[in-house]
Amino acid sequence: MKPVGTGPYLVKQWQMNRFVGLVKNPDWWNTEAGGPYIDTIHMPVIPETSAAWLEFQKGEIDYTWVPTAETRSSAEKPEVKSGEWTTQEWPQLTIGATGVNWTDKVVGGPQNLELRQALAYAYDRETAINVVGQGVQEPATGVIPLGLPGAEGKELPYPQDPEKAKALVQGLGEVPTLANWDVVDSNTQKIDEVIQAGWVDAGLDVDLEFFEWGTFLDKLSDPDGGSQLFGSGWMADYPSVDNFVYTFFHSSASPMLSTFYSNPEVDELLDRARRTVNDEERLDLYLQAEHIALSDVAVIPYSSYRAYRITNNRIASFVYTPMGAVDMWTLWVK
Repeated sequence: MKPVGTGPYLVKQWQMNRFVGLVKNPDWWNTEAGGPYIDTIHMPVIPETSAAWLEFQKGEIDYTWVPTAETRSSAEKPEVKSGEWTTQEWPQLTIGATGVNWTDKVVGGPQNLELRQALAYAYDRETAINVVGQGVQEPATGVIPLGLPGAEGKELPYPQDPEKAKALVQGLGEVPTLANWDVVDSNTQKIDEVIQAGWVDAGLDVDLEFFEWGTFLDKLSDPDGGSQLFGSGWMADYPSVDNFVYTFFHSSASPMLSTFYSNPEVDELLDRARRTVNDEERLDLYLQAEHIALSDVAVIPYSSYRAYRITNNRIASFVYTPMGAVDMWTLWVK
């Protein structure tokens, strides 16, 4: 089976888990705008970030991402200072969050709102982003990522406030130990430990449990499988507010994110938004639905993603799109 498309390049060679070889498409449709400019592109498959960063420093590849812990130090490299390398942060249409199982008897449903409010008030995303994440990500104020309408100019219904969190926890009486599930990953574990520390400081006991990706998804797929809090998020299928607000909060879509959240008022607003032609009115409906769902603490938003990338000075017009792809059409070799 061969790839089919109308892009600026064709797949010439492919070896699984080794490389993809591209060649210029002679039938590229947009010749008036110029490009593509490169005859052949070799794309090695390098699964490990640390390995890609090493290959870049050896001069074997022209752009790379770096291990999160080395983000700040990489920007101080002599090659960056001299202009031989260029660093840049690219906004991505991706949201990270902590999900809440709406069916769980301890944390889910309207009856447990004050507990979820305490979890949200004690949620230390700022420290996790700035210390563990090296300040690359942007603290989220909702589930709409930066770059889409409605992402800016808002505040979370329950922004970080440790004192409010403690007051709420004290009023709850005895709360059972909660569980926060996530995937096995060293960086994810460090982030979860920071979030956990904020919860513990507020007076909540939260155990962290980590699973391989497949096991993690299997466990979350069952609403009665024991999940309470868990690592969650969404990457755009298409660049639209609908793809985030509807996916996170409509009762027909929320099982896909394993929150199983359901609020008839939110469903009605989202259904109306999909039927509304006027852009401003449609966005307003989405924002109303988002505000209600966040007030319910259906999820606790973590960050709006940015991709940190380094390129060398051999290539120019490098663009990393919000959908997470390199725009090969504009790329050229100096």
